[in-house]
Amino acid sequence: MLLDKLSLFCRQWPHEVREGEPKLGMNDQRSTSRRRQQLLALLRSSEFVRVPELSLRFGVSKVTIRNDLDVLAKRGQVVRVPGGAIPNASPSERAFEARQAVASDAKTAIGEAAVDLISPGNTIILDVGTTTMAIARALVSRSELRGVVVFTNALNIALALEAAIPRIEVFVTGGALRPIQHSLVEAAQQVVIVADGSKFLREAMTRVCGLEELDFILTAGELAPDVLPAFADTGVDIRAVPAIGTGSGEAELGS
Repeated sequence: MLLDKLSLFCRQWPHEVREGEPKLGMNDQRSTSRRRQQLLALLRSSEFVRVPELSLRFGVSKVTIRNDLDVLAKRGQVVRVPGGAIPNASPSERAFEARQAVASDAKTAIGEAAVDLISPGNTIILDVGTTTMAIARALVSRSELRGVVVFTNALNIALALEAAIPRIEVFVTGGALRPIQHSLVEAAQQVVIVADGSKFLREAMTRVCGLEELDFILTAGELAPDVLPAFADTGVDIRAVPAIGTGSGEAELGS
């Protein structure tokens, strides 16, 4: 059973200043507080903002904008990401396509490594998520895998798997899948969490199973320094594969 952990992701679309739209500058004598309020409103409407565009729009330096974003991040109003920021909203409030762009190399690597765990005739369940979508795409590319049965509550994952039918049989469940996930965990021969490095040490909206029910965690990308110590006494193995283009091989990081 392969479960995707939810996390916050951004849509990497630059905000475009429309022709005739006023730019805000230092000469406006707006206070720092006012600028940050307008910055936050802009971010919420565009879902992703870049430092250079904000610098031009508000007529202040990039250093000032970075400081503004850092302050808003400390307040819990935004989440800092490379090159800019995203609003601090729940994953359900952010478009799937927006989250898919973040850590895409890591997700692709996790997807390919996860499919290496699947054998012909296996039955798996793929929940809604960008990492599970990467697994679906990897499944499609593995022509040697036949007789695999996939249950999913995500229509986009089912559509992605359509190209592999009939060698892969796909069932779309009606409604939410989470109420039955725990029983599936109990019945599964192997339970693996798939999650890129950004998803550790975050609180989730739901609980699927306990750490003691996992076989291991499959991840890719850089892990924060406090991740492995946090898992040191759990007995859970964390297996990391390199993100695409960063090397080869798999490492068992902790247990």
